[in-house]
Amino acid sequence: MIGAEDLGIPESSKAPMPLKLRDNRNAAERDAIVKALSRVGGNIQAAADLLGVSRPTVYDLINRHGLKSASTENSHED
Repeated sequence: MIGAEDLGIPESSKAPMPLKLRDNRNAAERDAIVKALSRVGGNIQAAADLLGVSRPTVYDLINRHGLKSASTENSHED
């Protein structure tokens, strides 16, 4: 069996990463949203452009992942 050492990947002493695809997808999605919003100073439209999705989609993702943003505290109309 090929292990992490064989691939040059150091084994981590941290808790193992979840193997469920849904968990990994959600974590990656949340991380991408946080990074995009951080990169553009919280500007929802700029984050949407950076992520290649619509502004309403960014609002939906922020709500889905329980993220807070000054822009999301104001109601939005689409």
